[in-house]
Amino acid sequence: MDGIARDIGDLLRSLGVRRGDSLLVYSNAASIAKIVDVRKIHAEFGAGARDQLLVAFHRALRDCVGDGGTLMTLGSYTDYARYGKPFHVDKSLPDQSLGAYPRFLFAQPGMVRSYNPTSNIIALGARAAEIAVRFNATAYGWRTPWEKLIEHEAKLLFWDTTLRPMTFGHHVEQCVGVPHVYSKLYDTPIYDGGRELPFKVITSVRYLTFNVKYNMERLDAEAKAAGLVTMFTRNTLEVDLVECAPLARFLTEKLAVEPYYLLDGPPEFVPGVVPFDGNAGPEDQKIANVKYSSQR
Repeated sequence: MDGIARDIGDLLRSLGVRRGDSLLVYSNAASIAKIVDVRKIHAEFGAGARDQLLVAFHRALRDCVGDGGTLMTLGSYTDYARYGKPFHVDKSLPDQSLGAYPRFLFAQPGMVRSYNPTSNIIALGARAAEIAVRFNATAYGWRTPWEKLIEHEAKLLFWDTTLRPMTFGHHVEQCVGVPHVYSKLYDTPIYDGGRELPFKVITSVRYLTFNVKYNMERLDAEAKAAGLVTMFTRNTLEVDLVECAPLARFLTEKLAVEPYYLLDGPPEFVPGVVPFDGNAGPEDQKIANVKYSSQR
């Protein structure tokens, strides 16, 4: 597998992955087979071929960022939000829909996982604890891992997958304040090492009504046209690398002008219904959220 790891590493370095990088990986690990002779791998390892490819993929990533670098993946556990299943930071496996690599990184000794069940980051390496912060269980915004990605000038790697799973975009949406999402509060408990955590789980989610549909194709095309994406293509394989800070600035500017930039079209909001519920009208002192004293 050394040869495969070396080939993958050469590809990553040609994209701009460097020693010391903090790298968030979105991956279709099955596509590793697009740059190797799968028949030889299967002949040598049989049923264990996929595991060996994952080992080679991880080794290449680790060697590229070095001891001073940090590897990360998205560790979403959506059973928490969909079915009310408690989230165990150290036990709840990342969704299978994320591919094989998140579960692989989750199993590595020394990994750190942030506390929001559906938008957590799994990190391994020098800055793991600095980025996968555990100040709270809030999904996006200030003092979350997504802010730390920008602060630490992290990079996003898309290994044969589109920008569609780019959770980072939802962080920028919350920071800008788009109207088609709201902060949802959950009361299902979260645990770490069997201990229930005291944090409120708050996640920015889209309204399920009003025909709110995401479409990342425009961002994909315009970010590439703006030179923000470094691309590698070989036959049907495409690997993209994006720096978080420039992408955040680009997306902030787009959303500030057009809040529905990441959507398929404008939401079908209904006048009089939240979030398009009109003027507040005269203040009702019974429910006023600020009380003023008449004393001077």
